[in-house]
Amino acid sequence: NYEITGKVTIKSGEPAPFATIMLGNTKYATSSDEKGDFYLYAPQGDYIITVSYVGYKSIKTEFTVNPEGANTINFVLEESSTLLQEVEIIGRKEKGYKNTNSFVLHQRR
Repeated sequence: NYEITGKVTIKSGEPAPFATIMLGNTKYATSSDEKGDFYLYAPQGDYIITVSYVGYKSIKTEFTVNPEGANTINFVLEESSTLLQEVEIIGRKEKGYKNTNSFVLHQRR
């Protein structure tokens, strides 16, 4: 296997810590560190690299792992215009040990 190195940043130049980097249709994947740097080992060949980071558009690009050259690639992520789905949390306070309420979750299919 050969080392692939690179850096993931956002458009402002700040690092993208803990972004996910995957080689499509393989078991090879890693995350960037707190500085946005990543290291990944893979066999020689042609791949589609996918980089994803919460709140930013994913990037897919072709990449060839070459045994004779530097396998370095950098990514600059752009903010996504899609907002994350809102989650509402509802709680209740029970004064005694015995639970007088129960909940059933119904899913539509």
